[in-house]
Amino acid sequence: MQQKIVELNEVLDYQQPIPYIVKSTDYMEAGDIPVLTAGKTFILGYTKEKTGIFKGPFPVIIFDDFTTATQLVNFPFKVKSSAMKILLPKDNVDIKYIFYFLQIQKFSAETHKRYWISVCAKMKILLPPLAEQKRIVKKIEEVFAVIDKTVKSLNDTKEQLSQYRQSVLQQAFSGKLHKTTVWSQNSLNDLCKYIQRGKSPKYITHSTLPVINQKCIRWNELQIQYLKFIDPVQFESWIRERHVQPMDILWNSTGTGTIGRAYLYQGTELEDAVVDSHVTIVRADAKKINPNFLFFYIQSPFIQRKIEKMQSGSTNQVELARKEIQNIQVNLPSLPEQKAIVAKIETAFAAADKAEKAISAALEQAKQFKQSILKRAFEGKLVPQDPNDEPVDLSQLNTHKGKSK
Repeated sequence: MQQKIVELNEVLDYQQPIPYIVKSTDYMEAGDIPVLTAGKTFILGYTKEKTGIFKGPFPVIIFDDFTTATQLVNFPFKVKSSAMKILLPKDNVDIKYIFYFLQIQKFSAETHKRYWISVCAKMKILLPPLAEQKRIVKKIEEVFAVIDKTVKSLNDTKEQLSQYRQSVLQQAFSGKLHKTTVWSQNSLNDLCKYIQRGKSPKYITHSTLPVINQKCIRWNELQIQYLKFIDPVQFESWIRERHVQPMDILWNSTGTGTIGRAYLYQGTELEDAVVDSHVTIVRADAKKINPNFLFFYIQSPFIQRKIEKMQSGSTNQVELARKEIQNIQVNLPSLPEQKAIVAKIETAFAAADKAEKAISAALEQAKQFKQSILKRAFEGKLVPQDPNDEPVDLSQLNTHKGKSK
């Protein structure tokens, strides 16, 4: 039988999503009809709407026309945006075969244009007979199932490391990690020189003074790609008191999903910076409390559980008031014992970090292995080809290179 090289528009039809756009974005957490996006989030939530539901035939591919992200769908759905295409197979085409082909295409999706008609529909693909398409898909999914099992095990181990860290902190601040003499209880306000939340002025694109905001802060990481900037001259009246200093704890005070995160600023990350209104500067009095001890204490289950109870505001914008932060109670041993506890925590965390780094490397290898499997599949090297097939000149295939989807 003849293999052939075809353009995607020859083997796929598409539907515009307009009839299936959800009217209300007040989604439910569970329900019968999901609202989909082609991005990583995939299911945005669920809707009660009974009309305008895409009901098949399945499976189909949803394709984001601006980002080129794809998802394979085999259940009824609605969509949020008109910026996608619903791709359906024509006769003698396995839609999964096309879906896996799209996973190895790379697009430089930098310009704001609709990619399906202008680029993707014209892409060429080697199309074997339907039976061979199905054999290729089956082999891909068999190999992917093994990889996915390994990935799940790695992610489970990663979660166990997170729980291990919490266990270390639990033991450290309950006196089980290091034997201490006397613990005293003190308010955070009594142990700190300074507790102050920033402000959120008008930002400008180009300036010399970066503003650390809630997106920047992760545990043990400052993500500077999310920095914003202000004119230091225009806001001189208030930034003076909101400059971060070495060993300041930067504590996210607002935001669902980000509240409670903290970062211990070393002073080498940025030449100068201030914080916005979502971040509180907590500056320890080193004569009373070791800053590292306080940083670990903030991460501990003791404080994180308190934060969950202290949160106020709507579900969209929870926050910790400055007064609530000041009144947080800290169980405190002597300074030498604080230093000893910090040393033991850092030793335990270093081992966990080393293991987590190895896991991250293995997860990246698994991702790359999937890409190599797909590449072999669409070069005709993954499964034995039908000896009756006529050879095809693969040089006719166009390869799209650029930034990953």
